[in-house]
Amino acid sequence: MRYKSAKLQVLGLQGPACGNEKCIQSAYSILESIDRRVDPCEDFYEFACGNWGRAHPVSEAEISNTWFNERSQFLVRRLKDLLQENGTSSEPRAVKEAKFFFAACKDIDTLEDLGLEPIMEILGNLSLPRQIPDSKTAAGWDIATTLAKAQKLLSLDTLVQLGPDVDSSDNEKLILSLSPPTEARPLVGALVSDPEEMPRAARISNKEIVKARFSYMSGILGEMDAWGKTDDDTKHNDSYISAAVFKILIFSAEVSEGISEEVTNSSSNNNAKMTLSTLQSIMDFKIKDAKYKHKIIWKNYMTALLEGTGVSFDVDNDILSVTDVTYFLNLAVVISKSRLETVQRYVWWQVVHLLAIHTNKAMRNLRNQMLEQIFGSIDSPSRSTVCLKRVKKLMPMAISYTLASEEDVISTVSKNVSGNMFQKF
Repeated sequence: MRYKSAKLQVLGLQGPACGNEKCIQSAYSILESIDRRVDPCEDFYEFACGNWGRAHPVSEAEISNTWFNERSQFLVRRLKDLLQENGTSSEPRAVKEAKFFFAACKDIDTLEDLGLEPIMEILGNLSLPRQIPDSKTAAGWDIATTLAKAQKLLSLDTLVQLGPDVDSSDNEKLILSLSPPTEARPLVGALVSDPEEMPRAARISNKEIVKARFSYMSGILGEMDAWGKTDDDTKHNDSYISAAVFKILIFSAEVSEGISEEVTNSSSNNNAKMTLSTLQSIMDFKIKDAKYKHKIIWKNYMTALLEGTGVSFDVDNDILSVTDVTYFLNLAVVISKSRLETVQRYVWWQVVHLLAIHTNKAMRNLRNQMLEQIFGSIDSPSRSTVCLKRVKKLMPMAISYTLASEEDVISTVSKNVSGNMFQKF
């Protein structure tokens, strides 16, 4: 016992026992999970967690159940409660905005009244047309500026993804990293990673999945095309809409084909450090004989991204890490051989698809119908769950602060630990 006490002191863990409700619940959860029939020297995991699985069986509606799943569900419920609480004068502005965003997202009646106008307004802010793009809307359009605005305003990584990374070769220094977007995967793979894991008795073919996706996209484009039009003669027919969907899918497939299987390997020869000017040069050289001269102008991208932030980035001298250089060379080729309206249509669709679920009932129903065709009859997430996911994605730091500032967290976490956390943030 004397040895144990000394060891705790060395680790900085010795101190008064925590007797509040949260600590007691946590201690009980740990004790409940221990299987004392197992020798910890033989199988420590089974010793520490053996009883948890038996006490929490997998329900018929689930594929698996883990401690992390249950904790995640608990946090979701807790976050919903926190975001619905009245704001206080001491809360940071970001937390107040997160609560406002959550409440607005759940207000389905107002969403129905607004219809598609919020999407139309956002499209305008991104230099995109209200209806399906064509050669007229694409005239003079700058790809890079819209990509940067979509990332800045919606946290939407389209065609490219820019974010911080750790440079392991330079004392863990932070460096900007340019990479393919994480969601730019082949259509079927993005929808279903493993057909055997689909919670559905009769598995469906890839062809049926693509058909369901095509039907969904056609429906969304039809709704967007008809919005605000009273004259049927100004609406596009089904053939036009189907052709637009087909071109979007073909462009998406061509972009996805360029993603290297080694993209996650930081030591891959396909990754490099360079300036954006250098990347621009090698991408431009790749398309020097191309039919069209459409391209991403990286200087325009950084200018639009950093506008109003007070931060500068020198495209000629500042170094960043480029993940999967081959992808960017392929991207340059795909863009240069496509009509500009095809590229604009693809980017336009990415924005519309992201926002469709947050508009009226007709748009939400189209998405639910697609999911039911692919996955069968499954329980749709509640509106509050959908809204919470959106708030977490767009305002992650506000959500983290909301959880970390709870009284029971502040009072039970070691002051040294919490101090280190705030310092890291």
